[in-house]
Amino acid sequence: MKVCPTCQEEFLDEMDFCPDDGMKLRKIIAEDVDPLIGQTLDGRWRIEKKIGEGGMGNVYEGHQKSVNRRVAIKTLRPQLSDSDEFTDRFFREARLATKISHPHCVTVLDFGQADNGTLYLAMEYLDGVPLTDRILDAKITFVEIYKIGIQIASALTAAHEKQIVHRDLKPDNIFVLNMSNGETFIKVLDFGIAKALDSKTQVTKAGMIFGTPEYMSPEQCRSEDVDGRSDLYGLGCILYELLGGRPPFDAKTPMAILLSHVNDEVAPIASVASDDIPNALSNTVMKLLQKNPDERFASAKILQSVLEEELERFLHPENFDSQGFASRPSPSLSLARDIVDPSTQTKDGAGLHDLITLANTREEERIIAPKRSKLPLLLVLLFIGASAFGFYHFALKAPEGLSTQSPFADAVETEEQISEEEAMKTQIAENDLNEKEATSASKTVKKESALEKSNLSTLAKIKKDRDIAAKKLKKVETKNPKNRPRRNAKKSKGKPHPDGVGGSPRKPRKAKPDPNPDTLSSPLKNALDGLKKEKKTIKKLERKINRKIKNSNKKLNDTLEGLMH
Repeated sequence: MKVCPTCQEEFLDEMDFCPDDGMKLRKIIAEDVDPLIGQTLDGRWRIEKKIGEGGMGNVYEGHQKSVNRRVAIKTLRPQLSDSDEFTDRFFREARLATKISHPHCVTVLDFGQADNGTLYLAMEYLDGVPLTDRILDAKITFVEIYKIGIQIASALTAAHEKQIVHRDLKPDNIFVLNMSNGETFIKVLDFGIAKALDSKTQVTKAGMIFGTPEYMSPEQCRSEDVDGRSDLYGLGCILYELLGGRPPFDAKTPMAILLSHVNDEVAPIASVASDDIPNALSNTVMKLLQKNPDERFASAKILQSVLEEELERFLHPENFDSQGFASRPSPSLSLARDIVDPSTQTKDGAGLHDLITLANTREEERIIAPKRSKLPLLLVLLFIGASAFGFYHFALKAPEGLSTQSPFADAVETEEQISEEEAMKTQIAENDLNEKEATSASKTVKKESALEKSNLSTLAKIKKDRDIAAKKLKKVETKNPKNRPRRNAKKSKGKPHPDGVGGSPRKPRKAKPDPNPDTLSSPLKNALDGLKKEKKTIKKLERKINRKIKNSNKKLNDTLEGLMH
């Protein structure tokens, strides 16, 4: 159905405009219809139906398009989205949840804010029921209670190692999965008011109290600083309700419940439970519900170990002796056996939990106590060893010529041995020094020899270039017309040779002087200058090489003479 905003008349869905005043009709949304159903957040998460509701928002079953799988989508209420405080808390939950990776903690896939302003948190879809429904069924066995406690303690251990405190443990935030093999498997949900112990940002205002009153620790009720032991108190409240059917305290108003947590003593479980509860489990729960955090278990990891031991004893009592000790006890149980007299135990092992508690206390003290230095013990052992070595060396291994009864002779012998050892050490040091000098000299000679070879090769190359330049100069001089021999020269006429061979012999020509550089052509002049420079360079290199060879030979001779001496 649709309605006209002006005349308020209702029309069928097929009509778009009011026939009376022409206004566009609006669709009537029923109050029980959620406007988010059918929408797609960020183009990836399609909301299909509502499956739950929390204090800060709703939980929907959704679908992730990219991988085609079901997911759970938690959204913040629209009226809370305008509050910076709740928005910051919502995103803090997302960031803290993504830090924890554990089989018993819900996996967060993504978080953000859609285009329409909706804040959302996409998580893995869990097929099961909240622990609250299982409590109402009242069909939970002791074995299941043990397993639930162990798995919650394991999840808290992972969170506390990341310096994260849940602060809102309750049955609604514990989800029991439907497993095909019938095993008990839980997931811890909703870190909505979790606190990071190492965070510098304080979102919660001073004096404000957050949590569920029935499961809050006394320090949380007083709005004090909390740590992981506050979560252990909440877990104790859950186990108490699983065993007794109700929380430790129940009143008409939340304030009365908070005051009871702070001031009143918890009633024994046996007084509210219909079945006989194992003494060990009852004592463990009561220890978790202590008002003083120091009187609870020191960590969730220790609690997990204690519950595992108790479950093993509950399932296999034949593996334990008449006093309740296992045939192969754990370190905590062995510690309990050592520090407590077994004769104080009852025949049915009812006092075994006291042993576990005492052993656990000793283990906590061992973990918390600072490590003692082992230096004094090492010094004592070193002194004893040195004394024994001295006695063995100077008394038992004395030479035959000296009596072990003569301290003076021992002193003389010891002094001679020390002198000989010093002389030997001096000789060894001198030999090492001579070897080092010889090695250094050898390296120097090799280096200079290599340099000499390099210089010789350079000299040979220069000579070769000089010869090539001389040949080129000769060719140039031959091509010069002034230096060519004259052709068709007339034969000299003269008197006949005394021997009758012919006319008088030709007079020998005078050798022509070297051409004047000023009269030479430019190429010849450049070549001649180059030859002169090369000659000077060759002479310099020869002198330098001879000088280096002389110095190298001198150093080598000095080094060899020093080694011989």
